[in-house]
Amino acid sequence: MQRTIAENNAKHRGHLDAPETEAPLHNEIAAWCNAQWPKWKFIHARMDRKATIGEGVHDFTIYAPAGRVLNIECKSRTGKLSEEQRDWSHELERNGHAVHVVRTMAEFLQLTNQTA
Repeated sequence: MQRTIAENNAKHRGHLDAPETEAPLHNEIAAWCNAQWPKWKFIHARMDRKATIGEGVHDFTIYAPAGRVLNIECKSRTGKLSEEQRDWSHELERNGHAVHVVRTMAEFLQLTNQTA
């Protein structure tokens, strides 16, 4: 069974391997997706200002092989989901789409079935 957003946040609160800011993790994920063959195309929300896609939208929508789509929200070591992010995630979950909160590259790679 897949973890809910609340369970995932509780599990990772204060995660020691997570970066102080989200930017390094965003960069690593984007570079990893671009290094795949075929490339894993993605939509990446801006980091320099509040989301321009929509309030609470996750950081990455990644189009993986075999029709898989990964919705990824990156968080720093102590980062928390905003109320808008929780609302967005819950609405997607109601429609059968998971939003995965990751704090480290290793967590992201687990979702891709790759190893760190």
